Amino acid sequence: MEPIENINDYIYMDNNATTKMNIDCIKIMHKWHLFPNNSSSSSAFGKQANKAISLSHDYILDYVFGNSKEKKEYFVIFTGSATESNCMVIKSTVEAYNRIIKEFEYENDENYENSCITHTYNNQNNNQNNNQNNNQNNNQNNKIKIPHIITSSIEHKSILECCQELENSGQAEVSYISPNVFGSINSNIIEQHIQENTCLISIMHANNEIGTINNIDKISEIAFKHQIPFHTDAVQTFGKLFNHKQGIIKPPYPSAISACFHKFNGPVGLGLLILNKNFVEGYELKAIIHGTQQYGLRGGTENVPAIVGGVTALMKISEDRKEKNDKMKELCIYLFKEIKKVVEIQNSNISIIKYANYMTEKMSEKEKNNAKIIFLGVDFDNEKINRFEKSLPNTILMSFIPSEKVLSSGKTFCNIKLKNLLEKYAKIIVSIGSACNTSLKTASHVLTAIKASPDIKRGTIRISLGDNNTKKDIDIFVETYIKIISGNQALN
Repeated sequence: MEPIENINDYIYMDNNATTKMNIDCIKIMHKWHLFPNNSSSSSAFGKQANKAISLSHDYILDYVFGNSKEKKEYFVIFTGSATESNCMVIKSTVEAYNRIIKEFEYENDENYENSCITHTYNNQNNNQNNNQNNNQNNNQNNKIKIPHIITSSIEHKSILECCQELENSGQAEVSYISPNVFGSINSNIIEQHIQENTCLISIMHANNEIGTINNIDKISEIAFKHQIPFHTDAVQTFGKLFNHKQGIIKPPYPSAISACFHKFNGPVGLGLLILNKNFVEGYELKAIIHGTQQYGLRGGTENVPAIVGGVTALMKISEDRKEKNDKMKELCIYLFKEIKKVVEIQNSNISIIKYANYMTEKMSEKEKNNAKIIFLGVDFDNEKINRFEKSLPNTILMSFIPSEKVLSSGKTFCNIKLKNLLEKYAKIIVSIGSACNTSLKTASHVLTAIKASPDIKRGTIRISLGDNNTKKDIDIFVETYIKIISGNQALN
């Protein structure tokens, strides 16, 4: 099957889903594909492959930690995807915790004080000393519980479904922290949910849909204080924000960091997992995919061409990163202002409404009756909060709601039709946050978590810019978008 020939005819605005591969990445991968790359081999080719993997490890750790002394406490594992990385951390941690606790219950060995579950061991040990004269029933009540995970209700599906499976099988209990109206997770609420049996905190760095950035430094501090491993899904920030140069992370660092390469112009099918050695050794983490490769934690012959290509993409995406991020911020602001300007000049029947005002019905009668464009996440024109201190520089989640007159006629807006019309009229590629049929299982869990109404869900699209998007792209989008919604062309 031949791919689309004229890719440059399209205006691609779905970079949070995936990105176009960097040309240097493609070239170096092609070069490495000419060799028999098995890093486990003792041949010249095997040694070459092994060295390439080792250098790739070093570059990634330098990228994240710089000259930090903590860098030596971490190592890198390559996986098939960030989904695999996420599931590996969660499942292996729960398995290890259950295994250690089971041994502890039978042996009560003092050596467990030195494990990564010290906070649980010490609490339980104190309980046993204080209650040693209690009857058998009380002793049963004081038995160590199954492991407890803290995560959020807006994590990637790979996290949520993995946690739900562990819950359903009785292997773990999970606390799902709800976001605020902007899609941000409050670190203080995380701390309030910590239990004596909490084995892992897993909170994403930035949400792929709404774009809000979480304060992982604060969450790391909380986890470190309570001696609980902290994992962050950094898929949307790795290569763009997540490194020492951007000042995004600082000690104490997360215990585990997930990312994937196709989000920053690298190859699909390659993820990474950065792990803290003390976390791995203290919990005695075991593989989910077995084999001798990668410290015995992830079996399978490494995909050397993809690894070299992925690191090449990371090098390229990192060049002039601040300037590239600033450019995308400017384009997002320009899009917001252009839509606002066009609506004010051309169509008095459409109002730009803040999401919080819509939720609390702080609108004039005209605004209530008008059609509405709502920008979700941190407001563009918030006087107290700089949007881009709290949000990704490239992401806009926006929704259109028809007028009360249209809605009262029984019609609803359909973002699937909007998405298709944008591509039909102007070859613009965006994504939808939720299907216009909000009863479907594909309806956005993120929009549900921020308590978005069905009307908002039906009209939501996500724009996620890349380094190559231009002001002209924004102009074409704004013109086409306004044409579609003004003409009620995407109604059901």
